[in-house]
Amino acid sequence: MGYSYIEGMAALGEVDYKAVGLEGFGKPDGFLQRQTGRWMSQLEGYAAFEEWTGFKELPDVERIVSWLEDNLPRDFTSGIFHGDCHLANTMFAPDSPELVAFVDWELATIGDPLIDLGWVMATWADEHTHVVGDIEPWDGFPSLDELIAHYDSHSTRSLDAVAWYGVLACFKLGTLLEGTHARASAGKAPKETGDHLHAMTISLFNRAHRLIAKN
Repeated sequence: MGYSYIEGMAALGEVDYKAVGLEGFGKPDGFLQRQTGRWMSQLEGYAAFEEWTGFKELPDVERIVSWLEDNLPRDFTSGIFHGDCHLANTMFAPDSPELVAFVDWELATIGDPLIDLGWVMATWADEHTHVVGDIEPWDGFPSLDELIAHYDSHSTRSLDAVAWYGVLACFKLGTLLEGTHARASAGKAPKETGDHLHAMTISLFNRAHRLIAKN
C-alpha cells in the first residue's frame, strides 16, 4: 500500500497539466517563494485571539522560517499536486494493496508536486512519532526513507532539496492545526480538540527541527 501510494503521487506529478486543460488552475510563478511568508503570516494571525498563547510554546519557529528562506530550492518544474496527500485521503482496492484514488482535492493546484512528498515526510510514522491519523495495524508499511527512494525511482524530479519540502510541510500542517487551538483558546472550538491539535503542532515543529539538523 505504501509503495502504491507513492507511485500514484509520483504519477500525478508527471501529468502534463497543460495537455489536460489545467493551465489556469494555479499560479506556479513564484510559488515556492510565497510559501514560507504565507504560512508565517497565518500563524501570526492567530494573535487576533487574545487568549491564544500557543506561539510561546511552539519550538523555535524563527529557526524553521529562517532555514526555509535560506534553503529555498532554486527552481522546479510546475505540475499538479494534491495538497493534502496523506493516507486518510486515499482509497485502495478491496482485494489488493493497489491505490485506486486520491480524494479531497480542495487544496489541489498547479505548483511544485514535491509539496505532496513533503506532506508524506510530515505525516508518516517514524521512530519519534506515530502516523498523523489513526491507522491500525501499522505493521508492514515501508519506512519514510524507503518511500522517498521509491518516489525517486518513479519520478523525473530531482530530490536534492527534499528536506526543504518536509520542513515546509511540517510547518504548514502544524500552522493549520494550531488554528483550531487558537479558536479553542477563545472558546470557539472544543478545548480538548484544541489541546490535542496543539500537541500535534508541537510534534510537527519538532520533526521539522530534526529534518533541519540532518541537513
